[in-house]
Amino acid sequence: MLCPIAVFAQEYHTIYEIQGQSSSSPFDGQIVKTRGIVTAVFGLSFFIEERPGGAWRGIYVWINGTPSVSVGDSVEVTGEIDEYYNTTEFTNNPTVTVLTSGLSLPDPVDTTTGELGQEAYEGVYAVIHDVIATDTSSFGQYDEWYVNDGSGDLMIDYTLMIEVQGGYGYLPVPGDTITEIRGIAHYSYYHYKLVPRENADILLMPVKTELILSPERAFSGEEVEVELFLNLPEQDHDSLKALRVSIDSSLNWDLNSLSLSGDGTEGAIVTITDTLISIDSLAVTDSMIVDFGGQTMPLNTGSFDFRAEVSFNGITFYDIKPKPTIEIILTPDGLYDIRVIQGDGYTSPFTDSGYVWIQGTITTPNFSDDGYTGYIQDSTGGINIFSYDPLGLHYGYRYLLWGQIEEYNGITEFKPESDSIILLSKRNNPVEVETLGVSVGLSEEREGKLITIKDAIVIEPPTVPSGGGYNCSVRNGQTALALRIISSTGIVSSLSLDKYSRWDITGVVGQYDSEEPYTSGYQLLPRFISDFTAGEVPSDTTKFELSIDPNPFAPDQGQVTWITVSCPKNYRINGWIYDAKGREIKQIISNHPGPIKTDWMGTDNLSRRVNIGTYILHIEAVSPLGKITSITQPIVVATELGGS
Repeated sequence: MLCPIAVFAQEYHTIYEIQGQSSSSPFDGQIVKTRGIVTAVFGLSFFIEERPGGAWRGIYVWINGTPSVSVGDSVEVTGEIDEYYNTTEFTNNPTVTVLTSGLSLPDPVDTTTGELGQEAYEGVYAVIHDVIATDTSSFGQYDEWYVNDGSGDLMIDYTLMIEVQGGYGYLPVPGDTITEIRGIAHYSYYHYKLVPRENADILLMPVKTELILSPERAFSGEEVEVELFLNLPEQDHDSLKALRVSIDSSLNWDLNSLSLSGDGTEGAIVTITDTLISIDSLAVTDSMIVDFGGQTMPLNTGSFDFRAEVSFNGITFYDIKPKPTIEIILTPDGLYDIRVIQGDGYTSPFTDSGYVWIQGTITTPNFSDDGYTGYIQDSTGGINIFSYDPLGLHYGYRYLLWGQIEEYNGITEFKPESDSIILLSKRNNPVEVETLGVSVGLSEEREGKLITIKDAIVIEPPTVPSGGGYNCSVRNGQTALALRIISSTGIVSSLSLDKYSRWDITGVVGQYDSEEPYTSGYQLLPRFISDFTAGEVPSDTTKFELSIDPNPFAPDQGQVTWITVSCPKNYRINGWIYDAKGREIKQIISNHPGPIKTDWMGTDNLSRRVNIGTYILHIEAVSPLGKITSITQPIVVATELGGS
């Protein structure tokens, strides 16, 4: 018992009466007596609360010494009430008498971060749920940080907890989701705050879980594919056993087409009740996708929240924050397909005609060191984006953009307004990539689009840097194509693009033509090292084999034929093409290490087109000991008959 103050029959008042339901206690400066249950004990103070708990029923007791009470004690406190810097408290060494011990605490007030920061909850035992750590900039200096459940920021203060424990368990990280925080609502240093009592008051979700709803925004009345992506970033954790997803009923979606994909979704049990989707018997350790199929968006605009809960034991569920949300927006006037913007000629019909809207997926990284140079593509075509500002557009994201159309050195540029960039979706299906036909060149109709060239052969390697990149060329069948490789992609420094090496190459079609009429200068811009795949190498076998495909082939239709020689790896290969009279037409392979795959365009040693007819391909393989083995096969140069 602590009895440092003389007391003469002080009048008893409840904590509710002492708090007075106002910013200042009506008993400020008076000596009063009250009773309550100890809800928290710190280094020089403790808190008490009277049943049933709730607003105005808790109070701070300052004794300026080590408290001789424990959580769960029922105590009687007699002392002076003081509004110490607007905190209602017992002060000046109050008398504390323990009446009984081991009692349960009043139920914590279950409220929100925005609601808790007010006078009524000062001194009250409280709990908040499913909050996100926001500002932690003051943590290192003051042991304070902020959380938000969507209703407003609330300070979390570790100071009193550190008095007792000498430290803390959870180090706050911006963006973390905390399932639950318990503690005492308090006011000090001009801030309402929640004060945890111990590490156990902070309950973290056992596994960090990321949910992404795609799309984040859609146009009213639009039919779109909707998917919910769930990712478990950490490696060592229990598998996800169950998922609950609640959908806003006003969306009026048809959920019968719902499907699951991802490891651990096999054998899952899906139950749909109105707008609640329950998915049980999961064993997901990495990621999964809930595919809602094609859904028609409502005509009314606004944001629609999805509530998602996860369980790692099939019993306890954790609410995911932030909630996945889809926002319905109006289709803006002046939204055009990119193919319409590009037009049918070499110049866009929208040049200098005011502002337009476009939408699409970003298909390249930012090729610029200061502003922005990149490309966007929709289902109809692609276009260059240029700005002197960095813009912050992300590769693979889909955006709605507003801007103007200009032409620069032959290329059609979209110049967006940086304050009118609207994110539609972070997760999108890959943009369709056109495979360029054999011997087909780059042209205006493909400007801005992603394409792939199969079996391109390097004819001018990238050796000398020029203007932040490298110029080189490859052959697609019979047609030479220009490549512009930006230095920042790391492609040239990482790959051996030697002369005559063969690659499958993906990139976006650009143009640089400084002279009118701007009808040339088309180039392919690879984006990543992964845009290059080395051509298939014939198998290293003990056999000496030859294949020709296609055979016959029609060079006048742009075709080439591929000659594949399989042999032991240490053999050297030579090859010639002869006409029916045995005259050499072309040496196709010269002392090349085997195995090898090369092409013939139907030309002779002087690069002249040969006549239609049957030719002889003669291949010789020379072993390390000088033994020569040969294969001879006919090869037919043909043409298409009956053209229209």
